[in-house]
Amino acid sequence: IDIEVTPNMSTSDVINKIKELAVKGLIQPGQALNSITISSHNTGCGKFNYDIVQGAEQFWKLLSRFCDTNTKIFLGGCSVASEPKTVARIAKVTNCTVTAPTGTYYPVTGAVSNDKDPLNLSKRLGKYLTCTNKPNGDEDKYNKFIYAHQRDLFDPETPLSVGRKMSIIKDFQNDLNYVSTDGYEKLNQNQTNERLISTVLEQLTIRLIKDYVKSLGCYASKENPIQGTRQ
Repeated sequence: IDIEVTPNMSTSDVINKIKELAVKGLIQPGQALNSITISSHNTGCGKFNYDIVQGAEQFWKLLSRFCDTNTKIFLGGCSVASEPKTVARIAKVTNCTVTAPTGTYYPVTGAVSNDKDPLNLSKRLGKYLTCTNKPNGDEDKYNKFIYAHQRDLFDPETPLSVGRKMSIIKDFQNDLNYVSTDGYEKLNQNQTNERLISTVLEQLTIRLIKDYVKSLGCYASKENPIQGTRQ
């Protein structure tokens, strides 16, 4: 079943198209689709936008009537998962498994480029993000840490000094228990090895992102786990 969305169609127009298909019996509530693919520029084309954060919850609530926990949704737009919460909230509303690319998506080949997004997900974790309605972890804790270190870890205006890097590593130890006391002291005594300190900080940052994504009920992968599914 295909719905062609033209540039002048709004999200409400697409909702009406889905309702028309239901009236015709082409799709029926309670009879779940195996998979759903939405291909667009980012989260929409023209007036249509399915970004649930931007108010498209009604669209996903309607679509969820034709899904169950076995339905797999693929959002084939560039960098849709660069904000993991966008994908996680869709998974929560639909109670389906939802996958989206973290970088620029090329639909013909299925390739995803390593775009630079706020968390640098495509390079640090993987090219695809998959979310289920099964959060695991303390989202608030990771949110607070990311917010407090947003500029230093994800958008540094200037290279960080060794002292600043050690200060952030100390925060990882105190706030997230990522570093043991002995491990921190050994690193602190070896501050002349700037490369080592930078490597440790990057590995801690990757662990932070993994835990944050996991707390949303998501995981990253190099390959599309639902590639080829379409209905």
